[in-house]
Amino acid sequence: MAIKKAVTRSSSSIVVPYQPTEPYGQFLSNFDQLYAGMWYMFNIYYFPSNTQCKSPQDLTASLKRSLSRVLVDYPVLAGRVRLDKDGRYEVFCNDAGAEVIEAFADARFDLWEDLKDCSLELELNPDDGVIADYKTAPLLKIQVTHFKCGGVALSLGWAHIVADGCAATGFLKSWGEIHRGMPISAPPTFDTTILKASGLPTKLEPLDDYISSPLDSNSTTLNNKIPETSTYQTLVFRFTHDSVEEILKEVESGPWSYGSATPFEAVSALVWKAMTEARNLSDNQPSKYIIPVNCRPRLRPPLSPTYFANAKHMTSAVALAGNLKARHFSYAAHVIHEKLKEVDSHLIRGVIDWMEQQIVEGCRIGFNADYYCGYDVQTASFLGFPCFQVDFGWGRPLHMSFPILPVFGDGLALLMPTAEEGLSTNVITSLPAHHMQKLLQDQAFVKYLPSFRMATADQTADHSAEDIDMAANPSSDEVVQLQHHNLPSLQD
Repeated sequence: MAIKKAVTRSSSSIVVPYQPTEPYGQFLSNFDQLYAGMWYMFNIYYFPSNTQCKSPQDLTASLKRSLSRVLVDYPVLAGRVRLDKDGRYEVFCNDAGAEVIEAFADARFDLWEDLKDCSLELELNPDDGVIADYKTAPLLKIQVTHFKCGGVALSLGWAHIVADGCAATGFLKSWGEIHRGMPISAPPTFDTTILKASGLPTKLEPLDDYISSPLDSNSTTLNNKIPETSTYQTLVFRFTHDSVEEILKEVESGPWSYGSATPFEAVSALVWKAMTEARNLSDNQPSKYIIPVNCRPRLRPPLSPTYFANAKHMTSAVALAGNLKARHFSYAAHVIHEKLKEVDSHLIRGVIDWMEQQIVEGCRIGFNADYYCGYDVQTASFLGFPCFQVDFGWGRPLHMSFPILPVFGDGLALLMPTAEEGLSTNVITSLPAHHMQKLLQDQAFVKYLPSFRMATADQTADHSAEDIDMAANPSSDEVVQLQHHNLPSLQD
């Protein structure tokens, strides 16, 4: 019997800025050029019911009106990517517009005990992630999904070449303020020339973090091949405020303590160690914990927190699997801490200059990482971003998420804030199913989780309302089947 889709799209429209923009080309720095691979990033925000609007369609229409106004302040998101006269990517700010999709879900929020376990996430996205043609593709795509309970899921999809997660979160907060009739409290800055190369030769070769290859080569990565059929399991682990405090105390009193640890360092260390043990890596196998580092506060002078573009340096903490497994997880925290200490303004500027040299010599730049090797961990953190300050006037988000696509590879740990705020952290984790089952048996890991539930969604099958209860409460052997979609790897 055919299973009907649980989410149905009803309309799609292009929204342009309320006031016309004088067309211009927006410079993209080398940190932007890194993300020239054609894909979108997504965040999903779940909002409570809005009783002020007469109908779901009225709510969508009001969001499109306020989007039109906020795009006046964010013209880059209404533009299109093109090549400039030197063959570099830039954004042509031409008011081509953003896409807004309206959809309806045959489900209610209360079908899930916790929205982190929502099994419909991939259907809530406005796109499958692939940008087929930069010349015509919107750089911003929004899907507004109305649930039967009146709740709304707003999925924000943006082309990674124009913004990182910090910038995207700031945009959404600004949109909410405009929607409420307020001025933008933290206006964006767009002077991307701040991150231009100095033009001076550099001896720096950040080979631990980046590689380059001729433009006519197939890849700038060690391995960008997604298996034809890969079986992954995605779980969202909720660490409460008290749990994170306990993890911090454990790191700060452990044998490799180094003073005050950050929540990111401490939780990352616990996850890195546990994932290494679950994979049962050989003792002499190096493992990387791959970290995108926000350069805004590290540069001298610092970049504005509202700098709208990519300002992330990708670095990797490296340790032997044997040491990660045998030692207290304060060791992993120490390795991460020491690596992050290295990322200062001098290093960041040197990386930008090194990238420029490679480009001038006719090379492409990529990340020195193998996202499908089975022994590294890719991470990202939204901790400290104003995710739960986003407010469109009918209540702040109940939950926000980062939906997992197969492009992200084998071994993922995303640290996300929760609506509880404080130190409470969701860790979105993706591993092959047999490794995930071992992770769940690691008592040294799960003891910090007062409760956890599996968050799975079948990407290849549609869901009916009858299936949702099953999907929200999967048995221990249910996994996500992710089929090959010819998605570009993160480093292309």
